[in-house]
Amino acid sequence: MKSIETFKKQIKSFAKTSLMEVEIYPPDKLAEIHSFDFEEYKFTCEASQLPGFIFKSENRSIGGLVSEMPVGFEHERLQLTFLCRGRMQERQMFDDWFMLIQDKDTLRLEYYDNYVADIIVKSYDPTGVPTYCVKYISCYPHILTSQNLTWAEDNILRITVDFAYEKWVPLDNCRDEKINEMNQKNKSENDKNNRDREYNPVQDNKFKKTKDNLQGEPPVGFDNRS
Repeated sequence: MKSIETFKKQIKSFAKTSLMEVEIYPPDKLAEIHSFDFEEYKFTCEASQLPGFIFKSENRSIGGLVSEMPVGFEHERLQLTFLCRGRMQERQMFDDWFMLIQDKDTLRLEYYDNYVADIIVKSYDPTGVPTYCVKYISCYPHILTSQNLTWAEDNILRITVDFAYEKWVPLDNCRDEKINEMNQKNKSENDKNNRDREYNPVQDNKFKKTKDNLQGEPPVGFDNRS
């Protein structure tokens, strides 16, 4: 039997349901028509979920032994719950999103790629370091739950939305996705600038006669053996 001290060394802390964060990366068209900052919604999303696995299966019989064999995969919808602030920004966001999917006047549906978004759910340890992150790809609000109003209570108004999505993937790097994209973009720009700064005798005018280089000789330190 393992000792209590061994148990304490192995079990130092537990993951907490409250140490989580949700980031919504809206489609461009939604960002254009919605007047509030999407960065703020990470502070009002009070409930989220990590995805589960669901395999469709069929019975297989071999030599009288029956076993279940997976034949497909399906996933549950992502459900998010938000606290509504005084100006009802959270409600307005989903109103705008639903109106983007289907025009309220013409009833025409928007192109799929124009209204889907990526959503990242993060779980943190007690020190504030993200430990597990999931990216839901190509999400859109599928069900907006009605909000009950009453004089009998004085509670904070909440809004719950079920999202449909194409798939989810765990992220190896739990850092902010925007930061990762910016770092990749900066790296690409730096690589391009480095290539542009490679020696070019015509562009850099290194062999032209100047006041300080009357003979048109290569500058000091230049290796002309190549």
